[in-house]
Amino acid sequence: MNYVVIYPSIMPKDPCLILSVGSFNTKVGIADHLEAPTTVFNTCLAKENQTQTFIFGQDLKNIPESEKNWPINQGIVQDWDSLCEIWKHILVHKFNVIRMRNDKPILVMIPSYWSKTDIERLTQIMFEYLNVPGLYIAEQPLMAVYGIGAVTGVVIDIGHETTDITAVLDTTINYYSRQTILIGGRHVEEYLLELLKKDEKFLKEYGKQPDINLARAIKESSICEVFPSLEIVKSRLGQNEIRKEFEYDNIKFSVGSARYECVEPLFDSSLIGKDYLTLAEALTMTITSYTEPEKRLSLWESLILTGGVSQLNGLQNRIEEEVKPFIAASETSHETQPKEIRFQKIPEYFTVYKDIPSEVTFLGGSIVSK
Repeated sequence: MNYVVIYPSIMPKDPCLILSVGSFNTKVGIADHLEAPTTVFNTCLAKENQTQTFIFGQDLKNIPESEKNWPINQGIVQDWDSLCEIWKHILVHKFNVIRMRNDKPILVMIPSYWSKTDIERLTQIMFEYLNVPGLYIAEQPLMAVYGIGAVTGVVIDIGHETTDITAVLDTTINYYSRQTILIGGRHVEEYLLELLKKDEKFLKEYGKQPDINLARAIKESSICEVFPSLEIVKSRLGQNEIRKEFEYDNIKFSVGSARYECVEPLFDSSLIGKDYLTLAEALTMTITSYTEPEKRLSLWESLILTGGVSQLNGLQNRIEEEVKPFIAASETSHETQPKEIRFQKIPEYFTVYKDIPSEVTFLGGSIVSK
């Protein structure tokens, strides 16, 4: 369900702002499908002890992690006051919003599992504290489906702390079939860091102990990739590995198997000491909650991959390989039995989003706001 709240006496002519809520990043931009998010801001702050002022953005670089406050944990808001301060800072300092004369309506995209109480608190902050003239609250999975120009699809959102899989059928979100795996980009980075610490050649070339920022830089680079089958790769290479060069902080070094093994926790949570559904199992459970074969088929043919980790080269192919056993044809198969799965892409005429398919949710919000 989408929630629309607007003051009818105020009809702003300027394009509204779009704000996408996230545990790690908050994305904000102007509602224009020809523009990508103009501001990507860490959903984090710290307080300066002497002046009691808040510290945001790049100023947090030298702040110890123990002193940082991340108000959203696993997609759920734990500290509304801090989150309010982050939103205020973004709107006032990045988009020149004057709170007393705020003429910019805003569309806020939220996870589909936020409670009614969360939505009420969000609405209160926007109207009473940020003084917005109009507010539209939309759920991220539905906006992702709109972003590919469809009304039906399954959104696989690999976020910073969780992977959320949500089915949307004819613009209606199925809340009961939604699956959440408590593994996301942070776990990929931590596992990558663990692997790097075991890579003797890397440690010798890098010359110092790696940290999570290095792991994040490698994860977000082109050298980090996913193979359709890690077992086949290992059997072919034996004791060898495919190393690639990388540069970080003006230090050149090579990265071995860590760069293509780091994503494995998504498919085997035991690697990080957890016992969760695999991504393929959760996806299958989401779709098979529909009893009608025709609906299942339409969902298998409209998968949407989003989130920061979604940009890893080869991830779609790996998911296809992992899902094959669950949709394998049998003697009782019929014409509505899926033969293959299909990932949908952002339409080519949205040229700005060509190289950033992970921003499909933001694009959907922009389309709706227009």
